[in-house]
Amino acid sequence: TYPKSPYRHNDTKIWPFGVGELTQRGRMQMFNLGKKFRSLYNGFLGQIYRPGEFKGLSTPMGRTLQSAELFLAGLFPPIGFQMWNKDLKWQPIPVFPNLLDRNDMVP
Repeated sequence: TYPKSPYRHNDTKIWPFGVGELTQRGRMQMFNLGKKFRSLYNGFLGQIYRPGEFKGLSTPMGRTLQSAELFLAGLFPPIGFQMWNKDLKWQPIPVFPNLLDRNDMVP
């Protein structure tokens, strides 16, 4: 928080998981952003997640790893053979830590 923030640093109503962690609203926003990207780039991405074609990267911090997982859950909902639990519309997609001092995007 900033010096004149109306939110107290230790307010568990604002920061239920701790200061600097994702809130429930933030979690939902990341999931919905993944769904939005799915609708925008559906033709480009293809219908299903394929490990050889897509790699999830994140900085190695809890909130950024969670953000990546939530985004990917919205981006790649399981369909057909990817459904492993009928009660859970989610599939595990690995998120790899990308250290800030290197760039894995460049071959």
